[in-house]
Order: sequence, then C-alpha cells, then structure tokens
Amino acid sequence: MAGTPVSTFYANTTFLYRDTRNYQALNSTINRQYLLTRYFRGNDKSLLNIQTELNFYWEDLSVNTKAILNYTNQEYQNIVNDGLRDIKLLTYNYGIEFRSAFTKPFNFHFGTTWFYYKIKSLNAQNNTTNKTFIDLVYQPLKKFTFSLNTERFYFSDLRNTKPSYYFMDAEAKYSLVKNKFSIGIVGKNLLNTQTYTYLNITDTQSLVSSYRLLERFFLLKATIHI
Repeated sequence: MAGTPVSTFYANTTFLYRDTRNYQALNSTINRQYLLTRYFRGNDKSLLNIQTELNFYWEDLSVNTKAILNYTNQEYQNIVNDGLRDIKLLTYNYGIEFRSAFTKPFNFHFGTTWFYYKIKSLNAQNNTTNKTFIDLVYQPLKKFTFSLNTERFYFSDLRNTKPSYYFMDAEAKYSLVKNKFSIGIVGKNLLNTQTYTYLNITDTQSLVSSYRLLERFFLLKATIHI
C-alpha cells in the first residue's frame, strides 16, 4: 500500500583465496644485543579471507543496523636463529553498529567491535581487544550543534596494567554564515586519561607499548570554508 514504511536489508560478502608459490620470507637472528633481519625465498604461502557486512534499515524507527564479520587465515614459513618454522596466523573481528537518521534535533551512532588475533609456531600466542564507541549529536537550533564522542578500548592480555581505557571529546559549534564560517569550542580528553598502553603480538615477540597523553584541554575554534 502506498505510503507504508518499508524496511531495507542488504548484504555484501567477499571471498579471497590466494596461494603464493614464491614469496619474500623473513630470516631473523635474535639475541640480547641486537635483532638482525634478512629475507629469503619462501615457498607455498596461503591466504584465506572472508568479509561479510549486513545492513538493515528500520524505516519505522529511522535507525540503521550494521553487522560485520571479517575472517583471515594465513599459513607461511620463516626462519628464526637458523630454525625453519611453520607459521599459522588467524585473525577475525566481528561487531555491530546502530546509526539514527532522525529529523529531530538528536541523533546517535554507537557500536562495538571485537578483534581476535592468534599466531601459532612453536607455541601459540593470542590477543583479544574490543573497541566500543558512542557518538551523540544534538542540534536544538538551526545554527547551533553540540557533539559528544566517547570511546572505550579493552585489551584482554595486558598484564600488570589496566586493561581498559576511556576517552571523551566534545564540541559546541555555532554557524555564523551557513557553510562558510563557524566558531566553536572543543574539549579533548575530557576524562583526563593519562596513559594509553596496548599489546602487539608477532611471530617473534610480544611488544607492550605505552604512551603519555595530553591532559584535558579546551580550544577555541574558527572554521572558514572558501
């Protein structure tokens, strides 16, 4: 019947398989004083990748839902301290997002994604991380917009440190000339997170990196479009 809201669904899937007979493989020499890396010609490297994205738009709610899945499996060889090793690398991530398309002043976009990484040679190492975000936009007046962006990062295998980090930024903007000139105030790192630490795993090492962050600050902002 004409005028009846109709929800929309679409899906997209890609599949890739590649078998490489000759490739550049790593030959590493590792000791306490140095790390020396060279290359040699490897044989028979395989890659399998599957990506799927599902989208469903709820017409009655004016909300779009998106689900994603990404799977990768690689098998190859390298040399460490003169020993030839078979490497198997497995990664996959999956997540879901919701985005509104309201005509009213308030809109949102939020979601969460999980990342899993496992590498197996002489022994197995794995790492699981999560990213969750919430973005809010409020426009009570035609020329005034307020936005709030929040993120949470979680690392399951961080030891001797906190596994979760939270961030929040905000911006209030007033348009003096439509699409030409606007002024506003921006707040960064409103939760005043002091450090950010993450874990990176390869087939030869587990590396923990830590960064000191700028403390909470505010900026006056002017934007001119020519």
